[in-house]
Amino acid sequence: NQEAFDLTNQLCHVTMRCCPKNVNFSTLITEIKVPKKELWSERPGSDEPVNFKKLVASAWLEQVVERPGDVVSYQFNHSQWEQPDAMDKFMVELLKEASEIIRECPTIILGTVNLGLNDIPDPFGSFLEPKTLSMWGHEAKQQPHFKKDLAGGDLSVQDLLDFIMTSAGMKESVKCMEGVAGRFDKPRLRELQRHKFRDEL
Repeated sequence: NQEAFDLTNQLCHVTMRCCPKNVNFSTLITEIKVPKKELWSERPGSDEPVNFKKLVASAWLEQVVERPGDVVSYQFNHSQWEQPDAMDKFMVELLKEASEIIRECPTIILGTVNLGLNDIPDPFGSFLEPKTLSMWGHEAKQQPHFKKDLAGGDLSVQDLLDFIMTSAGMKESVKCMEGVAGRFDKPRLRELQRHKFRDEL
């Protein structure tokens, strides 16, 4: 996923060399989009926590691309009547737990997107696959970071927090997370490092 996304962006930059230097690449991506009415999309969630969202195709630009700050998304794929498998259920709970821990960091949003019910606008949708975790960093939304190994969902909350801290694009996000982590005592750290999914299987 990461390699394919990087390659396509390189090709796009080469193609767009004829554009004036003051043309913003991310703005062009935003403007080249499928009209919302043509997208297959769920409705955005209601009464959601401030920093944990259901990401949907019709609001993808507002929720992810145009939003200042860092956005973490977990992608899964199932039909409207299909029950998510154990890994998807666990990853959703993992993101919810992480979002609660860093709720005081307003520049970071975590969320999930069901690719089976949402046609994410290109070029973003072309690279998203089920059971992947992405960081859409601040001012780098066209080049997301993918966590390379989800270990079948066998992650700890600490694994997720480490991924967010090392891939976040906004300095405020990193500083806030460092402040949160600095308050963890040893029992709390052991709890965050526990592999709950492995324990539940």
